[in-house]
Amino acid sequence: MTHGRLSSLVIAVGLLLAIASVSTASLTYYGSEPSDSSLMLYNMAFSLAVAIGVQSDRRTQSFGAPYEYGAFMFFLWPVLLPVYLFRTRRWRGLAAAFGVFLLAEVPVFAAIASYYWLSASVA
Repeated sequence: MTHGRLSSLVIAVGLLLAIASVSTASLTYYGSEPSDSSLMLYNMAFSLAVAIGVQSDRRTQSFGAPYEYGAFMFFLWPVLLPVYLFRTRRWRGLAAAFGVFLLAEVPVFAAIASYYWLSASVA
């Protein structure tokens, strides 16, 4: 993966996480929740970022697959990402997959923090 493409992907994922976190935290703060369509949009955007990252990394790791691996990764990244990272990086890859799972849940953590902050300020 080239440095320019990697930095663009990191910036895109960072913006996605920031926007999703702020929106879920503010909705939770005001006693609402995100709509199903906005959650689907976030999940699809995060899946696309994971698939693009793996597709770019696949070229540098010389990991061959006889099928459209990027599309497969887009739809099944929670299952395939740990497998791919374990095959290419062994145990360090599983730690990286766990980190990606945590990143995917950052908006949920922001909403939980907002809820507890609101309940602590009310009590």
